[in-house]
Amino acid sequence: MSSLFDTEVYQRRNHTPWASISFLHFVKDMVWNGGGKDPVKDQVIFIARYRNDVASRVWFELEWTGEDGERHNTCAQDFGLLLWRAAEIEIKAKEKHEREREQAKEEKGIEP
Repeated sequence: MSSLFDTEVYQRRNHTPWASISFLHFVKDMVWNGGGKDPVKDQVIFIARYRNDVASRVWFELEWTGEDGERHNTCAQDFGLLLWRAAEIEIKAKEKHEREREQAKEEKGIEP
């Protein structure tokens, strides 16, 4: 992860210290992004494995299809951080998808 990205995650996480990301709700929302046409895109893949080179000795990975239709993945040694990173990625993907949709409407001459 880039330092700018981790700074954005840190700011979002600290801006709402009482909030947490629901793993189950995130997974359910991301499954729908695949559209049911491609078995790979429909999958949300969560991996937890032993890794002796990190302090927690556990490494979490998450891969999913975003609202923009692209595959995304993130990883962390802390489960909460993994979810916040995934949320940040998905928020940015959603914003990008909405911008592209608005641009397409403008090119076709359709009022937003």
